[in-house]
Amino acid sequence: MNMPATRRLLIIDPIFRGSRLYYSAMAAAGAFAQGWEVHILTREEAETEHYFELFEGTPVTLHRKVPLPAGFWYGKIGGEAVEALIGALVSLHKEFQFERILAAGINELNREFTDACVAHRNELRATLGRTPLVAIEYDARYLLRGLQAPRPRNPIERLRREFRVWFRRERQRQNLRSLRRAIPGLRVAILDERAFDRTLATRIGRSFLVQLPDPPPRYVGPAPLAPDASEVHDKTRVLLVGLQSKRKGIEDFTRLLQARPNLKERFQFVLCGSLVAESEPLRPKLVAARKAGLLEWVDEYLPEVEIQRRYSETDYVLLPYARDFESSSGVMANAARSGKPIVATDHGCVGYRVQRFGMGFVYPSANIAKMAEVLFSLPRPSEPEYQGLSTNCINYARNNSVDEFQRILLSA
Repeated sequence: MNMPATRRLLIIDPIFRGSRLYYSAMAAAGAFAQGWEVHILTREEAETEHYFELFEGTPVTLHRKVPLPAGFWYGKIGGEAVEALIGALVSLHKEFQFERILAAGINELNREFTDACVAHRNELRATLGRTPLVAIEYDARYLLRGLQAPRPRNPIERLRREFRVWFRRERQRQNLRSLRRAIPGLRVAILDERAFDRTLATRIGRSFLVQLPDPPPRYVGPAPLAPDASEVHDKTRVLLVGLQSKRKGIEDFTRLLQARPNLKERFQFVLCGSLVAESEPLRPKLVAARKAGLLEWVDEYLPEVEIQRRYSETDYVLLPYARDFESSSGVMANAARSGKPIVATDHGCVGYRVQRFGMGFVYPSANIAKMAEVLFSLPRPSEPEYQGLSTNCINYARNNSVDEFQRILLSA
């Protein structure tokens, strides 16, 4: 009697940390539940604290092949790493014959990666054939670049802008065509619904674009139950979570604490996360805010269950993202899962969702005065407006289910 062939999934996740690791863990869990054998192609130093928690109960085989600098956590991976990634992809597929490949966290549509794929197109085509390769794009910046800014009033400037938009769109279209020639089974799964709110997605090749829900991840266990934050604390508690950098808005947050010391009268800010190296100069100012009683700072690694407890104890989640942060956000997804309204900057995927789905309030990036104005106008948890925002957050999380995320990744 012939045994059924083993179904194998390869997840390409070289960065292997941050929100993107959650997506890899959710995909791996969904595949394993359906009887797939899961492999992950990742960085040479791959095992992090989150890995042991998020993959508990999901057996995976790690292939540590991609050389990345120590401490690298975000951005385009370099040429050497791209070459190593493509070489390992070809080698592993020859050995294991994966039924499906998921690419997460490699900025799949950037020019450097495209050029490398084109350079190896004959080898990739010969090895992968039409094996589905689903590349996750975390935002729609590549499809929408140039369309977000207001139209200039000056006719000449307006014409120049239209030309730039056209040029970028055509360059992106060529990018996608080049990738499809190198990888015929390519699908691009986008977590940012803005791409599908524009006719641009159709013009650029919607036939192989797939919209993914953006779910809050399932963790190793439920968050410990806690009383409502307003019942425990006199002040409105505002939470910031994650590794803190300029892109994540830590500089603007620090400026807020310095500019408006009267925040202490109403707010208790809770910061869970360390500073990246480039933001270390802000440490003395944050320490001063902690000593002044304005800030509670957990400057160390926290297990996921503890992070979930922090969500349950807060009133609001603050996302002061800088203008160059366009992506979806695991922090936003967790806030929605916990029913906690969000205060965010008004741009990008996060700002769009907060406004569209009524999950909180927005303000212009880097505008400290507006940031403070929004904070002081926040409804208290006992007020009906707050309850409405909380309900909208929970509904958003329910409509972006893990099950649907897994189903699309394994069938697109």
